[in-house]
Amino acid sequence: MVLRFNPLDGTAHQETTPHTAPALKYLCRQAIVSRIGMQNLEKVNTLPLPQRLNAEIATITLNDFLIEGDNLPPRSHHTKLYPATCLLTGEMVNIRIAQSAPERQDDNIITSFEEGNKWVIVETQIKSLADLISKCRAKGTKIHVIIIWRAIAKLISHLKENNTAPTAHLSTDSIKFTKGTQKIHICLDSVNEMLVDPISNATYEAPEVFSSPNPDARAFVWSIGCIVYEALALAPAYYDPTGRNPFSVFQNILNGVFVAPMPASADEALRNLVSKCLVFGRHDRMTFEALEILVNAHTVA
Repeated sequence: MVLRFNPLDGTAHQETTPHTAPALKYLCRQAIVSRIGMQNLEKVNTLPLPQRLNAEIATITLNDFLIEGDNLPPRSHHTKLYPATCLLTGEMVNIRIAQSAPERQDDNIITSFEEGNKWVIVETQIKSLADLISKCRAKGTKIHVIIIWRAIAKLISHLKENNTAPTAHLSTDSIKFTKGTQKIHICLDSVNEMLVDPISNATYEAPEVFSSPNPDARAFVWSIGCIVYEALALAPAYYDPTGRNPFSVFQNILNGVFVAPMPASADEALRNLVSKCLVFGRHDRMTFEALEILVNAHTVA
């Protein structure tokens, strides 16, 4: 039995694993799609097969993917990005539901199709810095220093180029890794939205975001310091370990109290960066421009 999750309506149902071999027609379709790849389904029309059969082979539906409800990461319900297995190719992919077709073909989009008046977008599985932290914590290893420097350099560049509001939620899940490069995804919800998922990962805002009507770019400096802190300590700088007292998170932010200890073996330059970023008074904190210069000095080849 497997608990199959349907991202279109958010329901899950038990599905019995078949004990008989798949039909020959399904095996042939599986072999063809696996051979040409989901991103090249239009090539099916070049096969010397009846048009009706070509259409059946090339038509992808949600039934061709398995999203296991039992193993769904908690943050999937917030990001609306669901890890899945393609039953035709065996690939691990992400499923995203949208109201309309994607406007542009991103490198990470494999294919998309309409189903149930919504669009199902199939993407390559992109790991985040949060995923890397979880993996290192489980294995008892550390994140390579250069990965941290390059990740925050990319984040700083993104914030600057997109003129991102200082109230944006930043987290280790904002930094995505794909094909050896980093991509940035920023949550732009209001500060009244949930700031910490106690069973997933923390999002960071500077103290002045809660206390001042006009936070500036130095708020990013604080948040980036928290991200580096988490990458070094392999645990959120702030979170409610009980999952029952979210107000303690806000209190910790306002009091500058951290949960995870900073490892004594952590890279000295990164530890110094954290100490310069996590200064309670924003006017005593280093500027965003100074942070950019410091980070760039460590990432120039």
